[in-house]
Amino acid sequence: MSESETFGQLLHGTARIWRQKLDERLKPMGLSQAKWRTLMHLSLAEDALTQTEIAARLGVEEPTVVTLLHRLERESWITRKSRHAIAVAKWCS
Repeated sequence: MSESETFGQLLHGTARIWRQKLDERLKPMGLSQAKWRTLMHLSLAEDALTQTEIAARLGVEEPTVVTLLHRLERESWITRKSRHAIAVAKWCS
């Protein structure tokens, strides 16, 4: 086994353990990693973000973010509002 293979396996194992521990900590709060990451990005942003901006920050497609934001709004983690009455983009904060 080469050094790079060993490093890759260690990195993968570390990431897996991180995700497991994070899930354990988030579950009692009713959060998943996806919800937590979204809320973290929203809290760090200086202004409200569009769905497109959130998707870019999370590295996922917009339809994925739409579903996630619907859940977060339904669970009262976020509020959503239109930037302008005619705007298509939704702003989240």
